[in-house]
Parts: sequence; structure tokens; C-alpha cells
Amino acid sequence: MGGNTFAEQKKQLLQQKQEIEALLAKVTHQDDTFDEGFVPPPTHGQDDEAERVVDLEMGVKTRGSLRVTLHEIDEALQRIEEGIYGTCAACGEEIPEARLAISPASRYCIECQRKHDWNE
Repeated sequence: MGGNTFAEQKKQLLQQKQEIEALLAKVTHQDDTFDEGFVPPPTHGQDDEAERVVDLEMGVKTRGSLRVTLHEIDEALQRIEEGIYGTCAACGEEIPEARLAISPASRYCIECQRKHDWNE
């Protein structure tokens, strides 16, 4: 990888960041309708209430997942700025370009990612 500035990965990361921020704003706006000040339309029974609760829980999980992904992208962009992008955070070896092309926010080589996943 040597002199590669990772311009393509940076472009891809910035595009993903923009898309996730838009999704996060949309999900947050939808969930805001469940705030205390919101008066829901009349329901027709417990099924409607259960569906509302499930929708709210899914929104919370979705927001959490989007925030984690956004954080990973921000970390990858920071690694590009620091000149350490493409280096495995665990073993220090270069992360293959093919892996970065598929998953530009990767912080581990494949072998270290497997070890990391086993420890979770």
C-alpha cells in the first residue's frame, strides 16, 4: 500500500457517513413522534399498542446500530488523517486493500477480526 493516500476509501467513507447521518435523522424524526407530547391516533386494541411498542424498540435499536457504524466511520477517517489507516489495530500488519475496498472502516486484518469476534 505504501504511498497510497486512500482517497477512494476516504470518498467511500464520507459517502457512507452522509447516508447514515440521513438515515439516523429520519429514524430519530420518526421516533420523536412517540415522545410524551405526541397524542397518538385512537387505537383499536392491544395489538395496535403492541405494534407501537415494537416499532419504538426497533427504532431505538436501529438508532444504536447506526450510531455505532457512524462512530466506526469517524474512527476510520481519523486513522486516514493520522496516516495509520490500513494498519491492523491489533497486530500492526497491513490490512489487505481488497478488505478495505469491501469494508473501508475495518480496523483489523481478517485474522485479528476473527480473534476479536471470538472474544465478544
